[in-house]
Amino acid sequence: MTDQLKRLHADLGNYRRTLDWVISLPQPSPDECRNCCFQLLRDLSKIHSSALDVLEMLYRYEVPNARAKGEFVRSDIQREAELRTRLRDRLRSWTCWESLVAERSWASVAGLASIEDFVECLSLHLPEIHEETLRIERYLELLSVKPTGRSVAGLTTALDHVVFHHLCFVFPALPFKPDIGALGVEPSGPIR
Repeated sequence: MTDQLKRLHADLGNYRRTLDWVISLPQPSPDECRNCCFQLLRDLSKIHSSALDVLEMLYRYEVPNARAKGEFVRSDIQREAELRTRLRDRLRSWTCWESLVAERSWASVAGLASIEDFVECLSLHLPEIHEETLRIERYLELLSVKPTGRSVAGLTTALDHVVFHHLCFVFPALPFKPDIGALGVEPSGPIR
């Protein structure tokens, strides 16, 4: 299970770096915007896969009650709200959305009928995923030092929340095909 936990830990950090990169872009072209969405989709997909692997391992055992002894890791609601505001402001300022949203004929089926729907979906869920990655990392630290019922329950709950809630809502807002020619060229992007 150690390898799965290490992979999950790396994937969580990669996602946060990508989100920081996305927020730092002042005015991306449509191709850069596609690449941003692709990078987020790729990193979130890796979290999804890693989290499912860890959850599969955890589900093999009886998950302790969350009231078990041990530290409970709380979300930093203020940090999440500030990130949400910064991300929403940045995404709303991008002029590239119009060309991208026009490509998504299926989007209204997913509740993404307008540019504002895309922006709201991403600005709601991406900061919550960001905050959950920090909670998950803290639970991973607690597990590595001294596993407790609460740390196992907390990790399981946080992973469930990311995998079966936030990712299900955010994935439909991200599948823009990237500009393949620019994927390996963009020096400022988090290409890994």
